[in-house]
Amino acid sequence: MQLTDFIAAVPVSKSGYRWEHNFEAYAREVKRGGTGADGLVLAGQVLGQVGGDHRVYDPFTQEKALWRDFAKLEPTEAAILAFANRYGVLRSDDTTNLSDWRDAMARWAFAFSLWEAIEAYKRSRRSAAINQYVRWEKNTLHWQAPPWSQKTKWLTLPASDAQQFNHGDLLAPAQSLLVSLFRLHMYRQLPGQPVATPNATLDVWPDPARTMAFKIVVPNLIDVLWIQFAVAVANEKQFLSCEVCGRAFELDDNRVDRRFCDNACRMKAYRDRKKKAIEMHRRGKSIKDICSALDSDMKTIRGWLKPKEKK
Repeated sequence: MQLTDFIAAVPVSKSGYRWEHNFEAYAREVKRGGTGADGLVLAGQVLGQVGGDHRVYDPFTQEKALWRDFAKLEPTEAAILAFANRYGVLRSDDTTNLSDWRDAMARWAFAFSLWEAIEAYKRSRRSAAINQYVRWEKNTLHWQAPPWSQKTKWLTLPASDAQQFNHGDLLAPAQSLLVSLFRLHMYRQLPGQPVATPNATLDVWPDPARTMAFKIVVPNLIDVLWIQFAVAVANEKQFLSCEVCGRAFELDDNRVDRRFCDNACRMKAYRDRKKKAIEMHRRGKSIKDICSALDSDMKTIRGWLKPKEKK
C-alpha cells in the first residue's frame, strides 16, 4: 500500500490560531484534581467551519514526510502553535487542549523511538536500545508499557502469545509491539459509542485516467500522521533532513543524492553559497581555498566571482 491510496483534506486557518482558556477543559482538569494549567485549546476560525477563512491541503501528496517533523516537535505552547499555524490542528471536528496535544506527542514519541530501536537492531544486532522495549526473563516475554498505561512499567505477555516468538528473539516481538501501536491508533472511541470506529473510510474518488478509483479517506491530521508513519515503515522508506530548513523529505530512488526538500531551499542554498564565496574572496581568500571550503569546483567559483557586465 502506498500513500497514493489515501486522500485527506486538512483545513488550516489562514488567520492563524491562538492559545486561549477553555473553561470546560479548565473545570474538567480541576475536578480531576489538577490545577487547570492545561485548560487551553487551540482556537481558530477553522474549527467547525465548512468554508471561509481557511486553506485546505492534502498531506499525503504535499507533505509526505510530515510524520517525521511531528516526531521532532517540542511539547511547548510556542512549538505546537507554530506547527498548527502551518499544518492545522490534530482533529478538525473539535477543539484540542494542550493536554491532548502532549498526550498525542507522548504516544508518537514512544512509537517513533521503538521504530528507531528496531532499525538500529536490524543494522547492528546490538540489543541495548531494543531491550528498553522488549525483554525475556526465562520463558516469559515482557513489553514495555506505553506512557499512557499507568499500571506498570512492563507488560507480561500471556504464555500463549509469547509462544509465537522464538525464545530470546527480540526483533519479532518488538515489531509486533509496533504493529499493535499502529492498530491502536487506527480506531477511535467516540463518546457514547460502545464500539470503536475506524479513523478512515473507503470511498470512490474521481480519477481522470480511469474514470474513478478507490481511495481511503482520512479526516484528521493526527490520523494522517499515523498512516504516513505506518506506510513508511511497511515500505522501508528512507528520509533525510533538508540542509536548509531542517524539514524531512522522502528519498527518491532516482535521486539518492538529494539534499533539499524543495526547489526554494535548493535555490536558497545556492544563493548562500555564492554570497559566501564573494565574501571570502573580498577577505583575500584564494579561489582554491574557497573551492575547498564550499566543496565546489574552480569553474563554478570563477563564475560567481566574475564581475557582472554592464548593459
